[in-house]
This record gives sequence, C-alpha cells and structure tokens, in this order.
Amino acid sequence: MTSTFEAAYRNLERIASGQIDDESISELKRALNGKGGLLAAKAAEIVGSRNLRDLIPDMIAAFERFARDGAKTDKQCAAKIAIADVLNKLEYMGDEVFLAGAYHAQSEPSFGMPIDSAIKLRCACAYGLARIGHPNAHHVLADLLVDPEDGVRVRFTNPDPEVDAEYEVRAAAAKALAYMGTPEAELLLRLKVLTGDKRLEVISECFTGLMAMAPDRSLDFVGRFLQSDNPPMAESAALAIGTSRAPGAYDALRRGWDANLSPAFRRILLLPMALARSDEGFDFLIEVLRKADGKMASEALRALSLYADDDSVRRIGEAVKARGETEMLRNFEAEFGGVG
Repeated sequence: MTSTFEAAYRNLERIASGQIDDESISELKRALNGKGGLLAAKAAEIVGSRNLRDLIPDMIAAFERFARDGAKTDKQCAAKIAIADVLNKLEYMGDEVFLAGAYHAQSEPSFGMPIDSAIKLRCACAYGLARIGHPNAHHVLADLLVDPEDGVRVRFTNPDPEVDAEYEVRAAAAKALAYMGTPEAELLLRLKVLTGDKRLEVISECFTGLMAMAPDRSLDFVGRFLQSDNPPMAESAALAIGTSRAPGAYDALRRGWDANLSPAFRRILLLPMALARSDEGFDFLIEVLRKADGKMASEALRALSLYADDDSVRRIGEAVKARGETEMLRNFEAEFGGVG
C-alpha cells in the first residue's frame, strides 16, 4: 500500500515534468506550507526549475517555519538548503533567508557525536549575501571564516554516476569574499591566510580568490608561500598563481624553481607553469622535457598536455622523439594520439 508521503512525492514528481496550472500551483503551495521537510524541499526544487517566482513568499515562510524546529520537521536541513539554493538560482535579492541561514546550526544525532546538518545551508547563504551585495556581508562572512565546523561530503546519486561534493563553510566564505571583490574582502582573505586554517581547502580558496580579485597586489603575497615547509601549501599557492594567468605569473613560479633545488618541489611547479599560458613557460617546459631525468620529464609532458594546438603538439612531439625513450613515446601517444 502506498503511503501518504509516497503519494504526495510522486505527485510532485509528476508536476516537475508536467504542465504548470492552477492545480499544480496549489499542490506546490500545499507542500511548501506542510509539515514535511522532504516534500517542501522537492516543491522548492520545482519552483526553481520552472522559474515560479510567484511562490517565493511561500518558500520564505516555509524556511522560517522549518528553522524553528528543524531537527524534528526538516531532517538534514533538506527544505532549508533547497530553498536557499533556489533563491540563489532565481537571483532573489531579499536577505531574509540568507541572513538567518548564515548563522543557522542544526544538531542531529549520528553514530558517535551529534552532527551539524546545516553546513551546506551556511555555504549557500554565504554566497547569497555576497551575490546581493548585502551591507553587512563582510561582517557575516568574517564570522563564517572562523566557522567551527569542518567540511561535510554529500553524495549525489542523480545524475548517474554518483558524485561526491564537499561543503566547507570557511572555504565558502572565502569564495564569497572573492566574489565580492572589494578591498575589505581582500584584507579578510589575506588575514585568513596569515592566521592559517587546519583545512588546506580554506587557504587554497583564499589564494585563488586573492589572485583573481587583485593579482597585482597578491602575486608577491601568494608567492611567499611557494617556499612553505608544507608541500601541499606550496602546491596550492603555485596553482593559484598559475591559474590566474596574471602578468608575471610564470616569472613568480620560475623564481620559486630557481630558489629551491628539491626535485619534488620543482615537479609541483610544472603544471602551474603550463596553466600560466606564457610563451616563456612553454619554452621552459619543452626544455625540461628534453633534458630532465625521467620522472621530471614525465611530469613536464603531463603538464604540456594542456596545449592542444598543432604547433605546440609538434614541438612536444619533437622533444619526445629526441629523448628516444619507449615509455616516453608511449606516454605521448596516450596524451596526444601519437608522434607527428
């Protein structure tokens, strides 16, 4: 026998792919105004996918209701997260949900210690406040930069295959500050880097944000961390510099190369050099491919796989052929489809 919940959920699925009429609008409102968080979450997703902006007030009312006793009525913050995501998708400019959600925590039982199920909600609200340019966004995001919770992994089973995503509030706050691109945001990101974080993902977002929003001022600052005693930290800084493609990015990476003779360190610079997309960087990588030892040369070849134009591939192929090594030729075949 089909339960009441299953019947209601199936009805919402029918509405999701069917024609939107007065009856379906009434069904969506009923789900949003009901007591079930999962049904409200599904209704909110439909509102977003069908651009039903007239139902925004119903979503906001649902959010406020589920925020009051969410551990009982909205397990895993399903409805509140869906509502915040949809309001961002619909580019809603009000702040009601985002201000409340940025500080919302919801403790729920789990195996062992209770968990905070509102991590993804705070991430969505951090972006929402930055997106609407809220006057207090810097203050709220500063608080979220020191959020006590570490990241949570969420598994999505649709579409197939399954995909894991990690939500980290402090990293989301850093990304939101970079989105704002203001001088105040830049200073907060610098301060976060200087004070550190136990999660490298947070500092990586700060590096990336700084190089995106203020590359001229940030190049030397981020470049300092190329000499970090922590190899993952140095690699994170190098990737932020390389992906920025800022003027001087390759030069900064090359200075790091020259200052550190460690082969392990130098290998982590090869991909960022390729990402920087400079002619000097390409020439340098070709030289490494020609003359370096096997492991370093293999890493250079992997980095050079980012270049797909005919002339670049020809030069890469010539360097591979000049080495005359079977394994390197095989790697080139795998990356580029053969030696021209």
